[in-house]
Amino acid sequence: MADDELKRRAGLSFEQAEGIHPLPTQLKRTEVAPELRAVLWEFVYSRIEANTRRTDIYRHVGETWNRLLKLVHVRRDHRATDEFSTKFADAIKAPKAVFANGGYAQIYGWLQFILQNDPPAGFAEKVEGLLRYCRSPYRVVDGNVLCPIGSDQEATALKQAFLDIERTSLSGSREHLRSAAAELGAGNFADSVRESIHAVESAVRVLEPSGDFSKALSKQA
Repeated sequence: MADDELKRRAGLSFEQAEGIHPLPTQLKRTEVAPELRAVLWEFVYSRIEANTRRTDIYRHVGETWNRLLKLVHVRRDHRATDEFSTKFADAIKAPKAVFANGGYAQIYGWLQFILQNDPPAGFAEKVEGLLRYCRSPYRVVDGNVLCPIGSDQEATALKQAFLDIERTSLSGSREHLRSAAAELGAGNFADSVRESIHAVESAVRVLEPSGDFSKALSKQA
């Protein structure tokens, strides 16, 4: 068997290599494949389970995930605080329902909420890796915003833009760019364009107080 064929089969399941199952393709923006649900829930479940403690006959969620899940319960799901249970078996019911039955907005929305509320170290990087593995069209941008990306090159360019802004005094542009990414992820395209324009305008005002775009551009050349 030729080396090229061996390499091709190595990256596929047996069924895919034999043409029984279709080859993997990037998911559409609103598509949630069973693999994506299973892989993301495996990761989230394992993180919550690793943070449990036993205080009586039950396991309870530890401090880190107790805080995060209670935030979701109250501030995202808008449920009464006294209805939240720290018992592991109870606490995982709501997030499991999201990954098992939720649409793309619920799943990505849940993940972004966690990302924006001080998750454990490495959480964002692991989510990013799993999204790539499952061929999701979303990527983690600026550490805590999920944004739809057309290609890996586009993702790299956007992340570089945030890094470049972070190294300068363009904090206003950074916030507008973050908002543009968030609006894009929510499907609010007009709002995303507006925030992108504001990001450029903010950068111009910092580089050139007169607001002259050509002069600001020449300063960066």
